[in-house]
Amino acid sequence: MGVAALVAALVTSCQGPAGGDGAALLENPWLTRGGATQAEPPAPWSATLEPPRERPATPVALALRQLGLTEGFELAGLGASRELFVPVNPGLRPETLALHLLPSPGLPEGYVRVVSGGRVLAQAPLPKEERVALLPLEGAEVRAGGVALRLEMVLAGTDRCAAEALHRLFVAPESRVYFAGTPLEPAQLSAFFPPYLERVSLYLPETLSESAAQMALMLAAYLPRRYPGVRPELRVARYADPSAALPPAGVWERVVVWHEGVGALLASPPGGGVVLLLGGTREAAQLFALPPLSAAPVTQGLVAQTLTREAFELHASAELGAQVRFGDLGYGPVVLEGSGALATAYTFALADLGPDAVPLGVRLRLQHSPVAEGEGYLQVFLNGRQVTSAPLAGTRFDTWFELPRGALARDNTLELRLAYRAAGGDCSRGALPLSVTVEPDSALSVTRGALGDGFASFPQALLPRFAVFLETLEHDAVALAAQLVGALQATTRAALEPVLVTETEVAAPLLAVGDAGSALSAALGAPLQSPGFRLSDPSGPLLVSFEPADAFASLQAFRRGGAPTLLLGQSSGAAEDLRAALVEDVLRDDGWYGLAGDVALRGAAEPVTTLRLASDLRLTPLPEPPEAMWVRYRSLIYLGLAALALALLVSLYPLVVRRGKARPPT
Repeated sequence: MGVAALVAALVTSCQGPAGGDGAALLENPWLTRGGATQAEPPAPWSATLEPPRERPATPVALALRQLGLTEGFELAGLGASRELFVPVNPGLRPETLALHLLPSPGLPEGYVRVVSGGRVLAQAPLPKEERVALLPLEGAEVRAGGVALRLEMVLAGTDRCAAEALHRLFVAPESRVYFAGTPLEPAQLSAFFPPYLERVSLYLPETLSESAAQMALMLAAYLPRRYPGVRPELRVARYADPSAALPPAGVWERVVVWHEGVGALLASPPGGGVVLLLGGTREAAQLFALPPLSAAPVTQGLVAQTLTREAFELHASAELGAQVRFGDLGYGPVVLEGSGALATAYTFALADLGPDAVPLGVRLRLQHSPVAEGEGYLQVFLNGRQVTSAPLAGTRFDTWFELPRGALARDNTLELRLAYRAAGGDCSRGALPLSVTVEPDSALSVTRGALGDGFASFPQALLPRFAVFLETLEHDAVALAAQLVGALQATTRAALEPVLVTETEVAAPLLAVGDAGSALSAALGAPLQSPGFRLSDPSGPLLVSFEPADAFASLQAFRRGGAPTLLLGQSSGAAEDLRAALVEDVLRDDGWYGLAGDVALRGAAEPVTTLRLASDLRLTPLPEPPEAMWVRYRSLIYLGLAALALALLVSLYPLVVRRGKARPPT
């Protein structure tokens, strides 16, 4: 069956991404190329798209660890609560919340309860020792592909001071949400990516085209934006026979197959299931299009400037230059209630602010319940360093404060800490709590500038669009480039736009993947170019050494004629692909967040080493050129010459003295 017949079958069971009837689907430009109906390419499978069907019934659950809470969380004090958002895929409904609870010693009587949509779904008594509490979730309100749960700890008849200081309930990351029902296969393109995924398997043909590689890069940048916080793994594989069956997909997996010329279709391969067939970069760009999660374009056309508190007081907010609102970063109103210590934090990357942008300061706007003089104050911390503090008074707080440049980093945390003591003291029963709303109109004032170099300058240095060069168009190189693109995109709300290029002579920022033993590093002017090298401290200690015959892989960050460049390469002596091992090791724990310096190295048996090639480090290429050998051994040569001179002097001195004594008198 050809594509035309497959489209006809799709009309009755599948809608395009914009919805509509069958006629609209047939006219969908995704199914045409070049403005005309495409020629019918060989279909990879003869099966038509089956109606939506349920998978075989298997227990389906998600642990808190899978939702990004890798260390669990803690409930502390009276009125302690924690919001949880649990994604719910089509065909499933939340059934039970299994909480793995670890109480602090002496935890008093009380209970833990789960609330959804303002309704208490279930509650269980607080345990005296470690146990698992099962809370039914019947009646939980599912909206926008997920359910919002609030977990609360209620302590009965407890002194507030003791509750704040002593009573804790730890919820372990092994806690799970169990689902009833079975996942449904997608029935339309717009529903292909469900609310939660753990893996996307991308199958590419044996013979790769530039279009297929470009689509893989688009998909790699799309997944972190579609699934912020918990990014699905992108696994690149190859298929040789278009008509062969594919491995069955898991419960939390989707399969994408590149088949040149088919546009964008859902199809059922042999063995069942539904896969996404893609065959054009235009269709991929439409399907993977997502707006950026932050308002990066606000920083376009910035000029360098400085702001002071006096300038803020004299100017209206519209005259303070470019601003990025907290709301632009994805934060809505944040409400804090209670007494004693209250806190909230905002995270942002420099890349969220746009290319060549750094924050000058913050305009902070709070609305709060009435506070008398001396009852409360606010502290603001940037990356753990206090930058300002001010008392609370009245019902509104609106101020501007400067952010010290030395406290800024590639990835930043702005923490607000409030201290409040109600009249009569923190622990008095019936005291009015403090209620504070941090307004999303609070904003960062930004200016043009750059911060950091090496790996710390990425991904901001890649905005708004960057080139990707693969020395050889092969599956391994595409997979490595896609892995790096995904890791970089995961650190910023701004959309990265990778563009595949066929040459390195581009003025744009560049991500390059070189072959083993290639001369690409020399062509790009990378710091490490030779097949071996020795890196040592000026005082003499050897830091890293690779002989020309040694196998190693490297990831380098440098500037190529002013253009930021990332280069992944490997020496010629490697029997295996160490590039994949290097990328996996550097991204395993914290992703791009944990990468520092400007060079990462991995040998065949050595762990990853990250270094900063500062000007005071001595880099010696191997094999050593004559000038490098002179620099390295000149101290020994000078010492040897001095020793030789001294030896000659000692050996010749007796002869000179004896000759003087034997001279006859005149």
